[in-house]
Amino acid sequence: MVNEYTIVLNSTEDIQKMMSEAEKSGIVHDYFNTVVYLRGYDESPIEVGRDLLNLYVVAQGPSPVHIRQGVSVLVEGGATAYVYDGSCVNANGRTTVHAYGKAIVTLEDEAVAYIMSDDVWGQASDNARVFLPETGRPGAEAFVELEGHAEIVRL
Repeated sequence: MVNEYTIVLNSTEDIQKMMSEAEKSGIVHDYFNTVVYLRGYDESPIEVGRDLLNLYVVAQGPSPVHIRQGVSVLVEGGATAYVYDGSCVNANGRTTVHAYGKAIVTLEDEAVAYIMSDDVWGQASDNARVFLPETGRPGAEAFVELEGHAEIVRL
């Protein structure tokens, strides 16, 4: 399936503009017909929520992305993501993920995750690294599955 729509968003406001334009045009974006790239111009964060639920979303940076409300995002190209509320990220390359509150994190290649809640689930492979707080602090008891040369590092 070739995506009919390729959309580049550079700010949180661009998400609302995309949704409004789609509604006016009668376009129904979904996982199979649309790919959304989150880039930005600087360090201003892009807030991702329900509007991008069930879409194919790729965070590439340089803007950090805050992911909430069950949205799934592929994080690549050195991007930084903050994931919360049962949202899911698949991070590869030299990306950085900060995970909180029931987040699901899958890491590949050189990706790094900082897990800050016990209810985060993580999986790391290749040379990925997962940073967990010292025992007794929130995040220290998070479940992390390791494959390949992936490792857990205690802070």
